Amino acid sequence: MRIDHGLDTQDAAARALLAGLGWVVDEAAVPLRVGGDLLSTDSFALARLWHTPLLLRPVAKEARPDNGRFTATLIVEGRGVLTIDGAPHSFEPGTLLIYDRQLSESMQADASIAAIHVSHWWTAILRAGQRREDVPVASRPPAQLVGLLIAMVNTTFEQRLDESDLGFAAWLASIDSAVSSLLGSTLRARAALASPVTLYERALAVIQERHADPAFTVAELAEHFDVSKPWLHRAFAEQDTSPRRVLMDTRIAHARALLPLLPTPAAIASAAEASGFGTSRALRRALRAEEPHTPPAGVG
Repeated sequence: MRIDHGLDTQDAAARALLAGLGWVVDEAAVPLRVGGDLLSTDSFALARLWHTPLLLRPVAKEARPDNGRFTATLIVEGRGVLTIDGAPHSFEPGTLLIYDRQLSESMQADASIAAIHVSHWWTAILRAGQRREDVPVASRPPAQLVGLLIAMVNTTFEQRLDESDLGFAAWLASIDSAVSSLLGSTLRARAALASPVTLYERALAVIQERHADPAFTVAELAEHFDVSKPWLHRAFAEQDTSPRRVLMDTRIAHARALLPLLPTPAAIASAAEASGFGTSRALRRALRAEEPHTPPAGVG
């Protein structure tokens, strides 16, 4: 095993370092420079790296007969595009990029990026019946798992842990478990999107179920399905609407169904509470926004 701290290499040394982690540099916009920390064994590599803008492609590796070799890179800073068989997948901080080295891939970083890089011969990531190609190539895992992995990696390098330290083997297993959890979360999200019942349809059902809770938000809806807010918004945009609009319309429809023809202040307060608005003022404001020129009788 080798542990290198405070790396700061250029050109040939930088290319050799990236090659050791499974990358080949096709192009660099400026003279190549790589820095960070690295821990590596014959079957496991862990790195906290930053590097200059460049075009990378994973090194083709022969897969073991019983399982495939995946490389996971968690983007901490910077943005770019991962291209899989000609299809672009943009990434940003918090994105987990997962490579199956048997696929044709390249990664274009438009600016310097910092990343946590993990590669291992995993055997427990894929469930029975799943294939390597079922592993997402780019995904946004839950923020709490991202934070957990970053904290574990940073602790390792900052405290200069190595294989002679007590508990090092357990730490290595915990890193493996954390990345497996990240991969498992992306698999669940991918399975949900591949379901015959679309994300939009399933989100509608959750809105119908939870709209009466004033604390229920679009952010909670995205978290419920383990997807990012932009991903959720895209599903609704395909139906020419937005999660916020549907949630508001659902609450308004529920409130209208509860209001009598000539609502009293008590009836308005009751409808507001039962439909998720929380206060009479919030319900009145929503009704006025929906019909600004014809406020409901007794509600103005």
